[in-house]
Amino acid sequence: GAGGGGGDDDDAAMAMAVDEIDADADAIAAEAARRARREAEDDGRFPDEVDTPTNVPARERFARYRGLKSFRTSPWDPKEQLPAEYARVYQLDDFRLLQRQVLDDEADAERVDDEGESAGSELVRAGELVELHLANVPAQVAARYQAMGGLALAAVLHEHENKMSVVHYTAKMHTGLADDVIIRSKLDCVVQCGFRRYVGCPTFSDHSSRSSKHKMDKFLHPGRVCAASVYAPAQFSPAPLTLFALEPRANGEGDESAGLAGCLPLPAVVATGSLLSVDTERVMLKKIILTGHPFRVHKRKAVVRWMFFSPEDIRWFKPVELFTKMGRIGHIVEPLGTHGYMKCIFDGPLMPHDTICMSLYKRVFPKWGRFRFAADEADAAAAEQLQAQAGKVATI
Repeated sequence: GAGGGGGDDDDAAMAMAVDEIDADADAIAAEAARRARREAEDDGRFPDEVDTPTNVPARERFARYRGLKSFRTSPWDPKEQLPAEYARVYQLDDFRLLQRQVLDDEADAERVDDEGESAGSELVRAGELVELHLANVPAQVAARYQAMGGLALAAVLHEHENKMSVVHYTAKMHTGLADDVIIRSKLDCVVQCGFRRYVGCPTFSDHSSRSSKHKMDKFLHPGRVCAASVYAPAQFSPAPLTLFALEPRANGEGDESAGLAGCLPLPAVVATGSLLSVDTERVMLKKIILTGHPFRVHKRKAVVRWMFFSPEDIRWFKPVELFTKMGRIGHIVEPLGTHGYMKCIFDGPLMPHDTICMSLYKRVFPKWGRFRFAADEADAAAAEQLQAQAGKVATI
């Protein structure tokens, strides 16, 4: 009897420990959700504004950033300081022209000549029955496809479609998502484009043809079309896009466990769109804004504080142009003292309640995701993520 009572006490203690762990995990997830929601609200109210650190020199913290006279017209070398991942991708110049040439060549190869013989007899024509034999298939992959009904999809690739490059899509947040769902840039997603499905980390940016440079978006904003860039094999257009987030929960609700018949469950749809281009030289810039406030104002001249905290930082960023939220343009004249005060001059009278701003930019690149050519790997990753985090409260 005593032994049985001790076992019950151990079970109760273990259950209490599990409940405490679950409560801690829920608290951490709720705090992460609040923090992500707060960052999204701040990004909407004060876009791109950051605080200058006081414990690290600004010239070191923002060493990779630079100023631009004009975001639209100032030059930026697309081959400057490329990341190591660019050694693994192909640069395909003028991909639209390349696609047209490939499709024309294939059409010419399929055209029947005057003698009634095919100019490209090695090609398989539409309507012909072909038997394919797959060699060296792993046992686990074969078992998986048998469990799914033994149905496999075979797709014919055009020339160059097997080459890794930087692929850009147009994406718009799905209208069925809840209002409090936050979609961050570089979030792990299941990318379904055409017949291909893989796990990637799309980087969102402004979708505009007026400039050769595009501003990076931290979040996918509802109702706005943006560009999503990812490392992936080149693909010919047209090709529809569907993005599934691997963490698609908001307040513990949603249809993340729902999946297609005969397939493993996939997360909820977070964005839809289509293929935009394949271009390694598309420049995406992350923008930050440093802000300061007038300490003393005399007509066009002002003493500004709280933008920097050392005279060395002021001298470092002196060539960068200043602007105010009320439309004035100016520049730094010289630092004053040793606490970050600086003398500035503007193109017109300055209001005492105005805010002084400085825009800085650095180039960003997509994140190399856990790309898999086989669709079952992406499904397995999505299912594993869903099973590991099922029933937990989190924000994307």
